[in-house]
Amino acid sequence: MTLTLPDAENVKLCGKRSPVENTDVFVSWTPEGLYCAARCEKKDMGKLKADFTEDAVRIWQDECVEFYLDPGRTMVKKQMKKFAVNANGKTGVANFKDRGKRLRVAAQKHDDCWTAELLLPWETLAINPQAPFALGFNATRTTYDGDKIVE
Repeated sequence: MTLTLPDAENVKLCGKRSPVENTDVFVSWTPEGLYCAARCEKKDMGKLKADFTEDAVRIWQDECVEFYLDPGRTMVKKQMKKFAVNANGKTGVANFKDRGKRLRVAAQKHDDCWTAELLLPWETLAINPQAPFALGFNATRTTYDGDKIVE
């Protein structure tokens, strides 16, 4: 499964302006779990805000990508799962019951972007991949210009 969105120049998501920095999001699965990744363009990597060097619930205070998952596609907020990754490969897990569960994370900084990868084992998501299942998905990105949040 691959999620493809229209060109950022031609789309305004949720009635808002086009993103300041482009972000490509990828979703797939393996026998081990759900794979989520993002490529986050950054015109000035010197302004990248990546202060957290340990996992933290408030990782959104850094530039990060947040993956929202709704196993069963119930649309019940308390059952949704949120996993965030910053450019240092540190995570923030919003739901108390999901903290401490197994996941694999990687991140890398480049000259004009940073990338994040997250593998969520099926047991972490409480999904049986052998049975048909529905899964709601969304991704967001927090971007800063120095210490000022821009989106």
